[in-house]
This record gives sequence, structure tokens and C-alpha cells, in this order.
Amino acid sequence: MISTIYLYLSVGLIATLVVLGSHFYQTREKLFGGSNIPEWSWKNRWVNVKDRIILPFFAVAVITLLWPFVLFFLAKEILGHFKNSPVSKTQEKVFEVRQHHLIEKYNLQELECREIMEDPMQAVPEIPFGHLNSAWIAFKENIQTNDELWFFKAEESKSDLKALVREGYVIKRRGKFVDNFVTRVESIEL
Repeated sequence: MISTIYLYLSVGLIATLVVLGSHFYQTREKLFGGSNIPEWSWKNRWVNVKDRIILPFFAVAVITLLWPFVLFFLAKEILGHFKNSPVSKTQEKVFEVRQHHLIEKYNLQELECREIMEDPMQAVPEIPFGHLNSAWIAFKENIQTNDELWFFKAEESKSDLKALVREGYVIKRRGKFVDNFVTRVESIEL
């Protein structure tokens, strides 16, 4: 029984060293010179005491005793960055343009002229869709010769009190919607 406790605590101390080493490695600039507080202030002394003594001591105590949980969540976080999880069944369904959302048909040239951004502060480039231009160019690559470009506006109820309004453009090919380019999404109260 005693040897089991020693083994548990030994593994806990090793886990503590790994977690604290990782923490100090990631925050070394903050702890060693990244502070905006002047060196002489009392606040800086408290920050140093808290960051260098109190929090590490508390972390050692907690991790040593609860290391299986800490390692589980640490592994889950690390592995979460490397694997692509499948789409959750509870995730929102993907937005689809419907026939009744269509407002007006455009040709490509008049559409691009209509959507040139004019910003008096010149923060937005004067090109079609401004900062969204690279996404617009990628969308345009899907347009074929006999396709139609339509402006759409779709309102979707999210609850009794709110709705989501999407506006943009859609490519219609042989009666089917191929791709859409959303230019505005707004949540409105009903």
C-alpha cells in the first residue's frame, strides 16, 4: 500500500516537472523581461512573487495529487491540435441558397462595377469587394460560360426572437446552385 502511494506521488512529481517545464518554457519572455511594469513598483514585486513562487507551488501540489487528470487534459489538448475530428452531428447545417432567395440577375462585368468599394479614408482598396477580393477571384474561377450570377438574400430564423440574414451572390448552372459568395451576414431581432 505504501509503495503504491510512493509510486503514485513519484509519477505525479514527474508529471509536475513536465507540465511546469512546458509552462515556463512557453512563458519565459513574460517572466524574464516581458513585463510593462517598472522594476521598482510594488505591483511588479507581487507579480514576481505570484508568478515565480505561489503559482508554481500551488501547481506542484495540485498536479502531484491529480496528475492523471492533468495528463489526460494535456494529452487531449496536444492531440486535438494534430487530428481532424469528424464533423459533429450537433453542428449547424451548411447554408444553401434556395430559388426563393434569388433577387436579381447580373452579368459579371456589371456586378464587379457595382461592388467596387469606394472608401473616402482609402482603407479599403478600390477593387471589387475590397478586402474580400481574393475570395471573390477564387469564386469567379468557378463561373463557366453559360452560368448565371444571381444576387440572393436569405433570412433564416434562429429562434423566436432572432433571425440570420445572409446576402451575396450565387452561381446558377442548368437550374442548380453550384457555389455561393456570401458578402453580408447579420443577426436581426424579430
